Amino acid sequence: MLKFILIVLIIILLLRMLGKIFVVKTFNSLNQRMQDEMNRRQGNGPQRPEGSITIDPGVKKEEERRKGNDDGDFVDFEEIK
Repeated sequence: MLKFILIVLIIILLLRMLGKIFVVKTFNSLNQRMQDEMNRRQGNGPQRPEGSITIDPGVKKEEERRKGNDDGDFVDFEEIK
């Protein structure tokens, strides 16, 4: 009887340890997939290391377009009496 109880306890402990390992790996995989999906939806590319320099050619075109419009900014206001 004592041998049976020890075997059952060992099996339960092994299942708990394997279960924890399985759950951790599953959640890490799920977390990584969700993060990749979020980056894909936001249009973020791969993370660059800190200090790396890149040049975005789209910024220059936007600045040239802004320079052509010299109407200024209109600010709506209310007169206070």
